[in-house]
Amino acid sequence: MRGLPLHLHLAVCLAGVLAFTVQPHDGQGPTESYDPEWSRQLEGYGRTWMYFPDGKGVPRVALLSSDERSTPSVPSEVGPDDVTFYLYTRGQELSEVIDVDDPSTLWQSSFDPKRPTRFVTHGWKSSSDADVVQLIKSAYLEVEDCNVIGVDWSALASSNFYPWAKSYTNPVGRQATPLSPRVSDLIKMMVGEEKWGATGSRRKKKKKVVGADKGRAKLSDIHLLGHSLGAHLMGYAGSHLRPYKVARITGMDPAMPLFEILPSSDGHLDASDAEFVDVIHTCAGALGFLDNIGHADFYPNGGTPVQPGCCCAAELAEACSHGRSYQFYAESIRSKDFVGLACDNWEAFQNGSCAGGTTAVMGEHTPPKTRGVFYLNTMRSAPFALGERGVRAAYHDDYDY
Repeated sequence: MRGLPLHLHLAVCLAGVLAFTVQPHDGQGPTESYDPEWSRQLEGYGRTWMYFPDGKGVPRVALLSSDERSTPSVPSEVGPDDVTFYLYTRGQELSEVIDVDDPSTLWQSSFDPKRPTRFVTHGWKSSSDADVVQLIKSAYLEVEDCNVIGVDWSALASSNFYPWAKSYTNPVGRQATPLSPRVSDLIKMMVGEEKWGATGSRRKKKKKVVGADKGRAKLSDIHLLGHSLGAHLMGYAGSHLRPYKVARITGMDPAMPLFEILPSSDGHLDASDAEFVDVIHTCAGALGFLDNIGHADFYPNGGTPVQPGCCCAAELAEACSHGRSYQFYAESIRSKDFVGLACDNWEAFQNGSCAGGTTAVMGEHTPPKTRGVFYLNTMRSAPFALGERGVRAAYHDDYDY
């Protein structure tokens, strides 16, 4: 069949929504009909363009390539207005802006170096106002007195030309220009830059900052979390802190395009970027990484689309599945009921071959010594966690799966 031109695909989308059916399977409740080969009929899909969800989970056309005359140049550095750090604490009703170039904005804020600090960031065509940051921020502040920092790089992540947005993840995480606003710079400011040794303009004697006598944060109290492209951004930030490491990086469905497929020399989030790296895969092989890349990798519902409760046209189902990763994580902050079972693959999990094996909690409460690949089932809607039922291979009809 000849591939459909992009401008005709809206009709295909509408037809997909109207034709979509939900059918029972094996007595385990409803499942969504989904053909993983759906995109083969679309001309150039996966080579020159693809659907990728924005911060609201709406599928948008992401251009993967272009002719040389219209391809935008990739920037060499990040400017001072391209990234904003928003500090959220229990003591402040509104967020406070932290300027990496002005230490006083950190030390005179409500930031407390004695508390745990969580950095959270978004992915393509998103911002710190999106659910990925706001849901996780609110959950953390509800359960503990901590510092939550939303990393907003929306000005850089907004390009329709996906390779351009992807190229920014490295500069935002660890741009070599001394004055660029980056995650690693802010972490060094919190911990004490002398730990790494000042270079370049950092060697200049700095004036004493009011409030800096609060003390210094500990790397063991710092946790970086990122969704999609943001997962790799946090990986770059972590790698730039070598020879030291933050305590933890959590990748929520790390983006696949131009990382796992057609990768660049920049690499991607992996287990070397922090003392503990955990990954939640929910749209693996479509929008997210398929391979296990952390110390502990969790594949709820097999880790691939379609996640339970996601439906309709294939690109909508994939977008929904991609977002499930941060929804699961946000819920896990208040719950220890996402229980995964160590298993070699989803098929072995489903046929019960791994029953009675090692289990681990997915999400916020994953023990840092956890190692391996884990599978679990979830509910179709929040609350998603099933507790010990989640590691059973089969369910009865009385479970709303």
